[in-house]
Amino acid sequence: MGDVGAHLSPYPFILGLPQDEHELILTQVLVELGVKVEWSTELVEFNQNQAGVTANIRHNGVEQTLHCSYLCGCDGASSTVRHQLKLPFEGGTYQQVFYVADVLAANTEDYKSLSPCLHDNTFTLVFPLNQPNAIRLIGIVPPEYAQQQGLSFAAIQPYVESLTAVQVTHCNWFSTYHVHHRVAETFQKGRVFISGDAGHIHSPAGGQGMNTGIGDAFNLAWKLAAVLKGQAKPELLDTYNPERLAFAKVLVESTDTAFTWLVGADWHSWLVQKVLAPFVLPVALELDKVRRLMFKTVSQIRIEYHGSALSQGKTGELTAGDRLPWVKGLDNYDPLSTCDWQVHIYGIPTLDMLQAARSLNIALHEWEWRDEFYQQGLQPDTLYLIRPDGYIGLIDKQQSTSVLHHYWAQWHYF
Repeated sequence: MGDVGAHLSPYPFILGLPQDEHELILTQVLVELGVKVEWSTELVEFNQNQAGVTANIRHNGVEQTLHCSYLCGCDGASSTVRHQLKLPFEGGTYQQVFYVADVLAANTEDYKSLSPCLHDNTFTLVFPLNQPNAIRLIGIVPPEYAQQQGLSFAAIQPYVESLTAVQVTHCNWFSTYHVHHRVAETFQKGRVFISGDAGHIHSPAGGQGMNTGIGDAFNLAWKLAAVLKGQAKPELLDTYNPERLAFAKVLVESTDTAFTWLVGADWHSWLVQKVLAPFVLPVALELDKVRRLMFKTVSQIRIEYHGSALSQGKTGELTAGDRLPWVKGLDNYDPLSTCDWQVHIYGIPTLDMLQAARSLNIALHEWEWRDEFYQQGLQPDTLYLIRPDGYIGLIDKQQSTSVLHHYWAQWHYF
């Protein structure tokens, strides 16, 4: 795929980074911030009222009671928080049994990038890992082995090697599992939230699971931070559920369709397996429009919150709720590292707007207008109020200070 997202992102490539490495990075940052992760800890039960949440937890076998303002269940597909909230988790379970294996191989040089290997009603994905001779395999267990208890990789190794041509020399880790496609009825009930797999699970098609959970967490985190700091009104938290639930429903439906077509036995699946995947897709991926669309989808920069109560205004090709476009050769993404509200103006800000932003303690960033900005949907001398997560909250062509003040007063304390 190469730099498939050129002109769309400062990171235009597709990168596979294992979850254990993600976990290590995040844990190290938490330590630097003075936060210690408590392992061997179980949520037993919780209760909430208008004042907060009381949670009973069991840490290393010892029960204790915690009092907190809010609670978020990031506790996976079997979420205790979701169960105790009695939230419906509608959907189903695929009949196929999946496997994942981390192996060493003699011919890793043949697999420098993701390689999908398709066969009738099945597939195996080959992922190169950032370790010597290491490869990750994800696929469907052959039906004749699906019900076997204590299945080992050795039992299916000949099948996997015949499908992928990977020459496995050693298996480091192997596991089998079922895949579900489900979405919770809501991601919020009072002061309690759910995020990640606790709220939505789906097939691995597209590799969207972990990225979606991270998106949930970030969407909620900046809103919680603002409310807990006394900067924003509690109503800001009510925008989390509609923004993330809408995307989760679309994601689960689309991945379900893709997976069904990939492994099914009807004419749709035959067309995908025998024509589209081996012949049409390689040609289509040479087209710039197709590559850009694929990158936007896989990177999730296509996600929009147009219907959110936080989104107001439209001009040119951009609507409030869109992600702020990245402009190549410009540092317009550098200010986003502060994770705070900010005003962007591509052109000239008025003196009134400079004063209004200063009075509201909102950082204002300006860039001299260039005609190539039109290609990213931007308009000259237009107010773009950017949310802490990089999405556009407010667009105003006139740079009206009254519009900015009114929007700010809806969500924030002065």
